[in-house]
Amino acid sequence: LDGRAESHLLSPSNWSVLIFLLALAGCAVPSAEGPPAESPLEVGKVISGEVSVVSAEVLRIEGHELALAGILAPPVGQRCIRPGGKRFDCGLIAKTALMDLTAGATVDCRIAPGTDDAGLQYARCSIQGYDLSEGMVYTGWAIAWPRTLQPLRKLESGARKDRRGMWNGQFEPDWLPSLEGV
Repeated sequence: LDGRAESHLLSPSNWSVLIFLLALAGCAVPSAEGPPAESPLEVGKVISGEVSVVSAEVLRIEGHELALAGILAPPVGQRCIRPGGKRFDCGLIAKTALMDLTAGATVDCRIAPGTDDAGLQYARCSIQGYDLSEGMVYTGWAIAWPRTLQPLRKLESGARKDRRGMWNGQFEPDWLPSLEGV
């Protein structure tokens, strides 16, 4: 644009139009609350597709956020300590581990009974038979929830023994729910 056209566009007579257009654009901005919650999926239903990783224990697939059944993982921002005292964000590494497991793959999630503390439905998710909950526990980036079936507890025991993932150092379990009554 030349200088004359530029000054005409920014003239005070056009400000009201600009303010109106900006206000109109603001009306189209989606709410921070996000989309309305989808209806619950039937237990046993299988949904498949590519996923996005929300956290180290939550996947978004086909518009549904699902919690991986049987595990608890640290949230992003959770600090862990390596031998020697080096601190690191084990929640971010745990999330990245799940991203690595699912990158470019078709994930099959079978809806399981129950919901987590955030109200997300549990699901057993796998890639060509490889169970993601088992993978996260085996690598040491998630723990087996105390009410979990024995196979996940055995995998956790192995991760602890071999000092994989979070078990290669220390972590504060402040992100774990109370275990009273479990």
